[in-house]
Amino acid sequence: MRKIIEALLLVFLLSACSGGQITLPAGVVETAVASGAVETVVASGAVETAMAAMPTQTSVPLSTAAPVVTEAPVSSTSPNGCPAETAELKLFTNAAEGYCFLYPANDRPVPPSMIFISISGNPDVGDATAQIKVEPAVGRTAAQVADAKIAEASAGSILARTDILMDGKPAVMLDAIIAEEPHRVIYIVGNDRLYTIYFQTWEPSAEWFSELEKLYGTATNSFHLFAPDACLMETAKLKLFTNAAEGYCFLYPAQDAPLPPNMVAINPNGASGGDFLPGDAVVLVSMEAAGGRTAAQVADAKIVEAGADSGVTRSELLIDGKQAIVVDGLPAQDSERVVFIVGNDRLYTLHFQPWASGAAWQAELELLYSTIITSFHLFTPAS
Repeated sequence: MRKIIEALLLVFLLSACSGGQITLPAGVVETAVASGAVETVVASGAVETAMAAMPTQTSVPLSTAAPVVTEAPVSSTSPNGCPAETAELKLFTNAAEGYCFLYPANDRPVPPSMIFISISGNPDVGDATAQIKVEPAVGRTAAQVADAKIAEASAGSILARTDILMDGKPAVMLDAIIAEEPHRVIYIVGNDRLYTIYFQTWEPSAEWFSELEKLYGTATNSFHLFAPDACLMETAKLKLFTNAAEGYCFLYPAQDAPLPPNMVAINPNGASGGDFLPGDAVVLVSMEAAGGRTAAQVADAKIVEAGADSGVTRSELLIDGKQAIVVDGLPAQDSERVVFIVGNDRLYTLHFQPWASGAAWQAELELLYSTIITSFHLFTPAS
């Protein structure tokens, strides 16, 4: 009994020093409980006494120790590698954004990206939630994203930083105050997409906290990334534009007007083209055979044609996990921003015009641009 008590006390102290991330060997807890050692240690007050004597951590540990490894996911029977459901755990899948995870069966899924915990009896109100946001990583790692967030944060809003492993990939966990509420936030990168998972409200004194901890543990231990294989789903504010014949789709703001097969207009005016745009501003998508060329090769050839004194600017980004080149200032009837991207040996060129700083429609055109490049998806064209 004495040896068990001493061992438990040591483990509790080590756990306190490491943020509570000590894993007991199999059988230790069962043996300790059966012998009464747990009650003896707690009743003695030894844990509280020892912890009270420890200094309080006030700084964020930017240089972390070895990553915390989450448990192996439940065995999979899914073709995309997602874990199998059980009687107590259900599977949440977002095929469009390429992720899946398990969650406790008593929680409520809110597709496409949320889980509600509701203990108040109202299923339409989440006492606590998990929400996943997906955006292009643009070459950034999870650590780079987290450290940038720490650098931008106001004093005292970042409570802790921990390196972890999820789905065999490095991830970073931040405990932070966001919009005056405590959150636990996970950053993980896969397929050059940044997945940010928000668990809120991360308040240990809240009546729902044990349920939120259970959801956190279940989701992080089963989280799996796979290659997205579908167009993103519409929302109340974003609508889906699809050109099946040419093999692409994207989201656009709901207030804009789709003009199939290849155009979206801002404030459409009924004009049919030619010398007049069919709206204040538009995006026009064209497709042609790439002939083995890359997006960079196509863009660079266009820049050479424009001439050294044309004032053209060039930048790179990733769209749908593929290299894309953004060019401003190419000679055209209207000023435009042009994006080149290649997929399935097809060259897709996106023309955003008129791209005019200070124009009345520019803010709307920039919103259309950012919405499209973060949702643009290529697939095999319909035959």
